[in-house]
Amino acid sequence: VNQDIKKPTIQLLPPNEINCLQKIVQVDGSNSSSGKQYNYNWTTIDGNIIGSNTSQKIDVDKPGYYSLIILDNSNFCTKTDSILVTKSADVPIASIDKVDTLNCKVKTINIDGSKSTQGAAFNLQWSATNGGKIIGNSNNNLISTDAPGTYILIVTNISNNCKDTGSITVAQNIQKPLANATVNDTLSCKKTNLNLNGSNSVAKSIKYNWFTNNGNFTSATNIVSPSVNKAALYQLEIEDLANFCKDTTSINVLEDIAK
Repeated sequence: VNQDIKKPTIQLLPPNEINCLQKIVQVDGSNSSSGKQYNYNWTTIDGNIIGSNTSQKIDVDKPGYYSLIILDNSNFCTKTDSILVTKSADVPIASIDKVDTLNCKVKTINIDGSKSTQGAAFNLQWSATNGGKIIGNSNNNLISTDAPGTYILIVTNISNNCKDTGSITVAQNIQKPLANATVNDTLSCKKTNLNLNGSNSVAKSIKYNWFTNNGNFTSATNIVSPSVNKAALYQLEIEDLANFCKDTTSINVLEDIAK
């Protein structure tokens, strides 16, 4: 009985460093076992492979660990090895935190680029497009805005002019809800209480607030259909809890006490 448990060999050549002039580098495993009997499979968790990952060489554009698995189809033995691709410290990184959505309550937000590369050797420059407006110094890592749009951050290494660019879109939701108030009856000697109705109001998530100057409520005022027992003008204010926008309407409650 013959036994063939010989594993493939892997030899990974040291890759170049990613830098401003060389943004794509090659990871080379061509000195490993080669021939028609071998399959090659590259993987990465924190990097990025450009194009095919099943040849002896791959192109990458992000720093990280890259692993090569070679399978010998003649005996199904495998071998794995990894190598680290690094990025030059001279290459800046533009990083922007996630932002809130502008709405009827949140009228101004901060846009934070403080995780970007900083220091005396680096320059930060913000710009805005698609209706955006920068509040504050556009060279700071933190800016503010009260307008939707696209915000772009360019970080430049002053010594070698290497740059990195990041962008983020600020959205705005100020769609107004629609308040609707009805009453289907009249106060009388027989009917001393009536229910107001705000159920036909339109919003994604409604908060109700009824109020009056001269009338009188006989129930809670933060419900869809409160009770009243006095003729007067009643107002309904609704707030859409999805964007904190409000709308107000009014309804007259009449009284028929003719004897």
